[in-house]
Amino acid sequence: MCVYYDLRGLRLIVIGSIVTMVLSVVESLISAVDESAAFLVLPLELVGWVITIVGVFKCSRINERFRKAKTFTLITILLSAAALAALFLFLVNAYWPDENESLGDASFVVGLISLAAMVLFFLAILIISFICVYQLLYGCRDIALMEGEQYLAQKCRSIWTMYIWASIGGLLFFVIALGSIAALETVAMVFFIIGMICGIVVLVAEIRLLMCFWRFWKTYHGKPVGGKNIPLPEQPVI
Repeated sequence: MCVYYDLRGLRLIVIGSIVTMVLSVVESLISAVDESAAFLVLPLELVGWVITIVGVFKCSRINERFRKAKTFTLITILLSAAALAALFLFLVNAYWPDENESLGDASFVVGLISLAAMVLFFLAILIISFICVYQLLYGCRDIALMEGEQYLAQKCRSIWTMYIWASIGGLLFFVIALGSIAALETVAMVFFIIGMICGIVVLVAEIRLLMCFWRFWKTYHGKPVGGKNIPLPEQPVI
């Protein structure tokens, strides 16, 4: 029996990511006029994230790397829930101190611990999201190698290199800029501008990433599998 590629998950990832990116821009524009109205866009952004997550889950049957991407996505969801819980606890201690007067000094300790936990959770989410993108891109690369498409395989690697280094560079320069504001405002501005440039490069890399996923869906979805090294869906896709 012939086995066919089922790459509808990649299409969902692209659609969900575009929805999230567009709504993020809309939210920023609305918040510049009315911050309270910007919260109305958040539920729609969640829809984009849900579509993306469903896409990752649908890809998990294709090969081992996509299965790992699904696992890391599940971990990210759990960490996000924990980070929100820590954020809520921190805000309660910061903005409603009267509610915790009975705790005394323990209230300050709880607030400090929740802040530290929140930072650690968000840092873990950032690292795992990088790993997830890596697994998705290299999952596509495995398909390209199995089909003998060296150019596509090299393109996946190129996109990942551009994405990860620009992301790390942007984060580092923003952190340095924030840390040097008190010392030298001019130096801080230079690092901030470099960080912005890195952010633009990351955006370009993300667009290339989505175009790559879309190309793999258009090229291979519903077509017979050319190799036998990677486990794929048992049922043919019509």
